[in-house]
Amino acid sequence: MTSAMPVDSSSDASSDDDAPATSTAAAAGLDGPSDNDHDGDDDGSDDGDANGHVPAGTTRAAATLSLFWDMASTDPAERRTAAASLLKALDSLQRDFQAAPVDLGADDDDEENNAERMDVDADGAGVEDGGSDDTAAATRAAATAAATAAAARIEAQFHPDVVYTLRRLVRGLPSSRDGARLGFSLALTELLAMLPDLALRDLLTLLESLTPTTKGMKGQEVREIYFGRLFCYRAVLLSGMVRRPHTRVRDIEKMAQQALELSRSKAYLSEACFEVLIGVCRDLVESGKPDAATRVVELSLADGISTPEQLWLAVVIQENCPSILK
Repeated sequence: MTSAMPVDSSSDASSDDDAPATSTAAAAGLDGPSDNDHDGDDDGSDDGDANGHVPAGTTRAAATLSLFWDMASTDPAERRTAAASLLKALDSLQRDFQAAPVDLGADDDDEENNAERMDVDADGAGVEDGGSDDTAAATRAAATAAATAAAARIEAQFHPDVVYTLRRLVRGLPSSRDGARLGFSLALTELLAMLPDLALRDLLTLLESLTPTTKGMKGQEVREIYFGRLFCYRAVLLSGMVRRPHTRVRDIEKMAQQALELSRSKAYLSEACFEVLIGVCRDLVESGKPDAATRVVELSLADGISTPEQLWLAVVIQENCPSILK
């Protein structure tokens, strides 16, 4: 599947997408004001008070913040215009930003390795075998350390407004307001395509930290979180991140496993999840990583072919990439 920009249509099944704001100032970074709003509806008030007033000391332009509202419009044309305005401004800022060198292929991160030793359930709560309080605390500590390391790498690489927008878009994907999810996923896809140095491992860690679920959440809240994660995986695929030379196979496998967890947890997500997995396999084959594609197929068909979606994947792979089937 070739990388392409998502089609922004108001008829999308989830009817939710939020778009970024045209950042014209080097304002807040990873700990910007929007991270204080945990209601799951990225409605613009997270950048200030309930009326959207920006706190004193913040230089982010109000006109820029208004683009997030426009990207949540029910009008597809308005969403696309707002996203284009945002990306144009961010591209200019990032071109002038002097990024610190970051080893995108490093495999020796203690925090990441510790986090990956934990079993992570589909709800995003790390649970190691045994489930003791000590284990749960260790899991949370490992996840926090991994998120901190990822945040540091992202802050070192990108302009503060780019960082802010990346976080806000990822955080806004679960929003069910108007056309928020459609607009945000459109803008996120374009932003990811604009940031060739962004590592998939850091994006996945960011997604996990910004879309947590808890036992006390209502079913509708969990549903929105799941849709948000799915739209992020779709943005990864459409932006071309899978094809990048520095994208590690272990990170692609991690995303595939997370997509499979979603498909198993909610039947209505299964088809969309497998559509992403099929696209990942195609991108891997076309970018010269057939072994990685084989691994994704093995994960997807680990329990055989027992669902229509698994049959769909098997048929598509057999017809288009038979060499990766073993």
